[in-house]
Amino acid sequence: MPIYQVIHGGFYPVFGKPHDGLGYAPQMLWHNHGSTAIAGLNYCDEPLWPAEFQGNFLLGNVVTSRVNRDRIEDRGSTRIAQEMPDLVSTSDPWFRPVDVQFGPDGALYIADFYNRIIAHVEVPLSHPGRDRSSGRIWRVVRKATDGRPILRQHSDFRNLAPAEQVQRLADPSFAHRLAVLNHFCDRKELEASIEGTLRTALMSPAAPVSLRVGALWILERRNLLRPTELAAAAKDSEALLRLHAVRVLVERRRWSDPDLGLVRAALRDPSAPVVRAAADALARHPSFDNLAPLLALRGVAPEADTHLVYQVRKALRDQLLDETVFRRFRQSSLGDAVAQAAVADVCLAIPSSESAGFLLEYLKHRRPSDPGFMEQLQHSARHGARADLEGLVGVFRTTASLDRAGQRNLFLAMEQGMAQRGLALGPKLQRWGADLVGGFLGDARSTPDQSLFAIEWAGKLGIRDAAPTLRRRAGTSEASQTSAAVRLLSIRALLELADPEAEPLAEVFLCEASVSRDQRAVVAQAVLRFRPKTGIPILLRVLREAPFGSAIPIAAALAGSPEGSESLLQAVGDGRAPAALLAERSVQERLLAIRPNEKDRFLPKTTADPDSKRRLELVADRQAAFRKASPDVKAGARVFETHCRPCHSMGGQGGLVGPQLDGVGHRGLERLCEDVLDPNRNVDRIFRYSIVTLQNGDLVSGLFRREEGEQRIYVNASGQEQRIPRKEIREVRESETSLMPDNFAEAVPPAEFNHLLGFLLSQQTQRP
Repeated sequence: MPIYQVIHGGFYPVFGKPHDGLGYAPQMLWHNHGSTAIAGLNYCDEPLWPAEFQGNFLLGNVVTSRVNRDRIEDRGSTRIAQEMPDLVSTSDPWFRPVDVQFGPDGALYIADFYNRIIAHVEVPLSHPGRDRSSGRIWRVVRKATDGRPILRQHSDFRNLAPAEQVQRLADPSFAHRLAVLNHFCDRKELEASIEGTLRTALMSPAAPVSLRVGALWILERRNLLRPTELAAAAKDSEALLRLHAVRVLVERRRWSDPDLGLVRAALRDPSAPVVRAAADALARHPSFDNLAPLLALRGVAPEADTHLVYQVRKALRDQLLDETVFRRFRQSSLGDAVAQAAVADVCLAIPSSESAGFLLEYLKHRRPSDPGFMEQLQHSARHGARADLEGLVGVFRTTASLDRAGQRNLFLAMEQGMAQRGLALGPKLQRWGADLVGGFLGDARSTPDQSLFAIEWAGKLGIRDAAPTLRRRAGTSEASQTSAAVRLLSIRALLELADPEAEPLAEVFLCEASVSRDQRAVVAQAVLRFRPKTGIPILLRVLREAPFGSAIPIAAALAGSPEGSESLLQAVGDGRAPAALLAERSVQERLLAIRPNEKDRFLPKTTADPDSKRRLELVADRQAAFRKASPDVKAGARVFETHCRPCHSMGGQGGLVGPQLDGVGHRGLERLCEDVLDPNRNVDRIFRYSIVTLQNGDLVSGLFRREEGEQRIYVNASGQEQRIPRKEIREVRESETSLMPDNFAEAVPPAEFNHLLGFLLSQQTQRP
């Protein structure tokens, strides 16, 4: 539940979407107050409230039914939130503070949604438990020792004399000051007397600074601010007025030469917020001449002031997005070692041939172990000239200090960058890859990751000399010493190599009871992809003998191609496969994608929701079992790590494929059982996965994440990314179901499930 001081143009996390190359914009709050559902946010500078609340953030928390509080600490221009005791807590779980605001009277107003149900995906919108009439607004006031509320009274300032109206810009209430400011800005005409009073206030050092700031913005928004007035404000002794003077320039689309001078001078201001605003201003007006002062600022910006550092880096990036500016930089005398490092630091956010060319030269003088090297190499491969990249291969391969493991990382970075451009590997890269495969396969000291790399690329590069080694690792004779992942990948590589022993090995693997559902699905899909004609009979033989649970991934694989789906339907019609397979969601959705006009061949064999009753009974049974159990929270945490953490985040750790689960215990036992055991009951659209039909007729399913050049990235149910070239995609269809596996009851034994529930229920803030 991070909270951000939003930076214009900054990049912020969205369900695992990678940043733009500059890194995510910094946050100011890391603790989660027991949930991720933070609603209204208000900063307390209300003088009627006690000193202990001044400079605090007040946050509505709709999950824990509290109004949380954080004290703000300044670190230069960065503001950091430190957790404080809650302002409001209650034992009433219907209290849902969705907004908190201070009023002109000095009271805090809390909008309370007051409802048993808060999430639109929790239950259907028509659920009778949704309360539609009980919303409330609370008023929180400070009381005097005699019990009377301490409130501020305001008369209608519009009835006051012009000078008195302007004075209201110095009112202690920010809400009132803002109302006055907007009133003057929105008036059709501004009387000369009011304009004169505003100018006098702006230029008067004795006037309250809040009045001077208000006058500055009124004159600016009404196009009445004079250059001399703006220049005076930018050089004033009050840091707050200088800050707003620069903010005025930030908002202006066109600058005069004096305006530019004011902004560049502000880069040296003693106040960090002013400096940060000046960097923001230059970011919106890119020019080669801005590079030198920004590079100088980057060298002295304190790393602890994360918002300033990010703003300066972004400003540098925004100058260099113009290829003409970048070209001039490469040709200029600005490129000393410090400047080059600062520019290289932002190049990942500059998708141009100039940035790639700069990095290719820069990387020649760095070591692969240096931070950011691999990412910069991948960027160069994606955007640079192919000939330059091939030349870099020779540099890396002849580097004596670079071992095979380091070369593997470099190879993968370059390959991924080229794949994002839709380019195949060139001859030098292919030879390099083949040498790496041979080296890892022949070395008994290779790590598991290195072995998996060698096996996968033996298939991709068509290295037939690797087949004997792959057969040994795929066979049952070494099964006790070889992981299932190695066996699976070896079989897939042999299928890709058209090895004659690949199909028998695949059939043996698919028949083994110890093989997981996901592993069975991978091999079945590989059989169909690389051996579509001879592979279908193999899968049908396995399907006929397999237990129902093991048959589901085989049927889903068959359903994902025209020939396979026809064979599956015939097998069901002939009694060689159970008709109940066609009722499984994973099978039915693929049949609908492949044969949308033949629904009568498989839909009549199913009911509207064949497993609804079974799942309702399962949820009820697991709830009853949990109430009788003694769950071990620590054991449940281990189950979570294995089965949930790859896709779900908790406490800032884990995947961002599915919803974040901070404060998930507030959902209660019934809802948690439903969410885990029946994930397709209510599915938010952003968590529905896609069914991708490829040009060759194959299907791939996953949750769409992003595009990287010529690739679209999907995440599968295990949290692993699948990269699909755009040119290979024929059609994309959205599923009505969740990516979360619906066989959790099978994957996790009842005892472990109870431990998991105990752990999840423990993730909540205790009510008073």
